[in-house]
Order: sequence, then C-alpha cells, then structure tokens
Amino acid sequence: SQKQTGTYQPLSIITTTTLNKCTNSKSKYLRHCKNSKIHPDKVKLKYGNTNYTETIKALASKVKESDPVALQILSALTDLEHTESLYELGKLYRDGIGVNKDLEKAETLLKKAALKNHVQSQSELAELYFKKKPTDYENVFFWTIKAADQNCLASQNGLAFLYSTGMGGRRDLDLAKHWAKRSAEQNNSEGQTRLASLHLIDEAIVSKEEAIY
Repeated sequence: SQKQTGTYQPLSIITTTTLNKCTNSKSKYLRHCKNSKIHPDKVKLKYGNTNYTETIKALASKVKESDPVALQILSALTDLEHTESLYELGKLYRDGIGVNKDLEKAETLLKKAALKNHVQSQSELAELYFKKKPTDYENVFFWTIKAADQNCLASQNGLAFLYSTGMGGRRDLDLAKHWAKRSAEQNNSEGQTRLASLHLIDEAIVSKEEAIY
C-alpha cells in the first residue's frame, strides 16, 4: 500500500464504477478521495474509453439528459473543487439544462474555477456579471481582464468593446485599441475590424482638432 506522506498522489485513476459509489454514500466517497490523497485536479477519469476532458463533457451531457447518477458524480467532483467539473456544472446551473436554473449556484461554481485561473470560467463569469440586473461592472472588468490576459479572444474583444463604448463609465480609446490589437494579432476578424474602426475614430478626432485650430 502507498505510504501516506501528506502529499497528493500525482495521478490517480478513478473509474465510473468507483465514482458511482458516491450515489450510495457521497460523504464516504469524498472521505475516500481525501484519505487517498487524491488531488481533484490530478485525477485521471475513465468513462468507457474516453479521456479526461471527454469524461467531464460526457458526464455533463448525461446531466443535460436529466441523468441523476451523472449529476451526483459531477457534484461530488465539484465538492472536491475539481476545476473542469466546476466549470461544466456551473454552466448547467446558469442555463438550467438538466438542473433547475440557479444563477447563484452558477456564480459560486464558476468563481471557484475562475480563482484557479481557469480561463473559460473567468470569461463565463464575466458574462454572468454583465447580464446581472443591474450589471456588476466591477466584476465584469475584473474577470474579463483576467481572461484576456490569458489570450481569451472573446474577453479581449469584450474589453475593446467596453472601453470604446464607455460602458461602466470606463471609456478609454487607448485601452480599447490595446485589446483590439491583442485580438487582431491572433488573426481574429472581430479584433481586426474593431481595431480598424478605432483608428478611423482617431483620424476623425485629429481632423476635427486640426479644423478648430
């Protein structure tokens, strides 16, 4: 047996048979994972012959079909703060697919993943705050910048839009150009189009100033 050193195993294989135990005794299953020193982000999941990423997506797909076992498995993994599981289940609660729509739960799950530097969660969380009534611009900018710094195109384009329109009271054409350029440099058509339009605005401002003087 493996000697417990207080550190997590670098890799553990959990089959769906093992995962299904959580449907009978979720707390026992979580204790098993904790006592076995299984780090939630270092788990190699097996779902049939699929790999890790496909496993999480497969579980999420089953939840969309209102599969209670898949929901309990995915929920158990989120209790372990398993990043991809937090992201997938957060989206499901946000959209109300396979589960009752719960924006507070969605925010909690996505934020946990976002705090672990999961770029997609950061982007989705920013969008969630943008759609809040009233819009939470403080968190919109915070998480959009986090994702944009990790080269998320949607977030870079989002910042270019926010700064160019002045939404949230932060109009800054220089920052708008900065983020549009970052996007354009990745050959993104939206970023290229926005950057070109921002340059046209610059030219119009210069022409107006020259006309005045």
